Amino acid sequence: MKVLFSFMLLLVTALHAGAKTPTFDLPAGHKPVRVLNDDKQAYLVTDKAVLLLGKEGSKEVVKDAGAIADALLSGNQLWLATSDGLKVYDRKSRALLHQYFGGKQVPAIGLDVYNRVWVATAHDGVYMQVAADSFIQKLNMSAAYSLVCTKDSSVWIGTNIGMYHVSATDFNMVRYAEEGYSGHELPDNLVERLYKDDASNVWVLMPDNISFKSSSQYAGEIPSFGFVGEQRNEIATIVALQQLSYLFVTGKGVILLPSSSLREESHQHNSEIFAAHTTQAFALSGAQLGTPDALKNSPVLFAEKTGNDIYFITAAGGWKIREKQLLKLMLKG
Repeated sequence: MKVLFSFMLLLVTALHAGAKTPTFDLPAGHKPVRVLNDDKQAYLVTDKAVLLLGKEGSKEVVKDAGAIADALLSGNQLWLATSDGLKVYDRKSRALLHQYFGGKQVPAIGLDVYNRVWVATAHDGVYMQVAADSFIQKLNMSAAYSLVCTKDSSVWIGTNIGMYHVSATDFNMVRYAEEGYSGHELPDNLVERLYKDDASNVWVLMPDNISFKSSSQYAGEIPSFGFVGEQRNEIATIVALQQLSYLFVTGKGVILLPSSSLREESHQHNSEIFAAHTTQAFALSGAQLGTPDALKNSPVLFAEKTGNDIYFITAAGGWKIREKQLLKLMLKG
């Protein structure tokens, strides 16, 4: 693809508003994977451990689980997708309760609207939980990389042969692929990562392209793109904000795609996808992100929204900020 966003740098003169914002540590050599929060406890899941986040920083509560790729909370249990299967821990005692798919690499898991856990294995298809300790295969294919469950009872699965949409209600299945027919196309069959929002829209990340698949709740069309800001700008994660705005955490900084740009975007259609050339996005400064003084020289590596809070993480540590406060800071620019 030719273009994703031509973005402009916002000049900011405001002082840092986050000087007193509490911070937490990221252990050296750890890579952020997920932030989980149920209004009682917050966890930072890295590729090597699970950290409990509190007023006094971070505390390691689960280790030696193997290489962690994904995680979720379900009731009083913490589920970890690892290089050595799916592992379930008691959140209070942190004891290992169950282990499934032993010896299999599990790159992604999700919880559907019926509170069933879906499991994407790297080489043995995709499974759905049918009882407390039982799973059934729902998709038999060679390589699954990503999986998200959305509020509209959908399950989206990224594979090496395209993206699958599965209804969690009747299990009807649709495949989106490079050779797909009208309305079911993708610019690439290799779907590496998926990111959802609260309106059940999904961003689809492929090696050289980014697509957006809108839910029935979305009135417009959003195109596929080749890159964010400039070529070879790697995307670390995508965070959905209110009213269909998005934060892209990239190797070139944190970039805001406002909902106004999406509404005003005019689309040009070709035989495969929609291609956009004029969508505006904005590079955000540390002040606009509420960066604490102690971390102002550390680039953001990862971010995630959970509840009303957004967590930003750098190699030197992280902080959280209320979404409403973040939106106010961004508007000051």
